[in-house]
Amino acid sequence: YYMKNVKFLENLLEFKDIKELYKKSDVLIMPGYGGYFIMAYLEAFLYGLPIVALDTYGSNEFVIDGKTGFLVNPSENAPINVPEYPTNTRSPNFVKIIKEGDRKIVEDLVKRCSVLIENKKLREKMSIACQKAFDNKYSYNIKINKLKKIFEKALK
Repeated sequence: YYMKNVKFLENLLEFKDIKELYKKSDVLIMPGYGGYFIMAYLEAFLYGLPIVALDTYGSNEFVIDGKTGFLVNPSENAPINVPEYPTNTRSPNFVKIIKEGDRKIVEDLVKRCSVLIENKKLREKMSIACQKAFDNKYSYNIKINKLKKIFEKALK
């Protein structure tokens, strides 16, 4: 019954539409293997959305399991413990493995999403943690101040 509120978007959205989608959402689910999701993580944090993601390339640098979301172990079949990962995620072999699917990952994703759907207090607690993480680590002002310090140090 969870699928009644799930939408799969296949086309690129305009930024104004993305903002509205974030505002209407409670959770961001990132079940992918590529390491190209950093902006989505930051956007989710800005809007206070806990993230459920596969624990792959760089995810654990943003998603603190149990605090700002949940991390799910990737498939044992996916070749992610190789030097060419994550650039191999578009290789025919990698795509073939991912398309075959992994029941355990789907079950783990459902379990973690269900916790957030059913436990509003936890979802709200994680939402606050996400917004704090954004404000304290990733906001524009934080980045500008860090960059300013780097330049000041370099000029001395």
